[in-house]
Amino acid sequence: MSERNIKDRVKSERDKEKQEIEDWLAGSGSKVLGAGLLLLGVWFVINLFW
Repeated sequence: MSERNIKDRVKSERDKEKQEIEDWLAGSGSKVLGAGLLLLGVWFVINLFW
């Protein structure tokens, strides 16, 4: 019984770590997308007035 509890605990910790990694990747992905759009906007404005 205790072996099963240990396996469940390890499994839940792995799921939690996996979720944290997915959240971090989603957050960093949106930051990269935002930075890309910002650079594209700056490039467009520079070319518009050049």
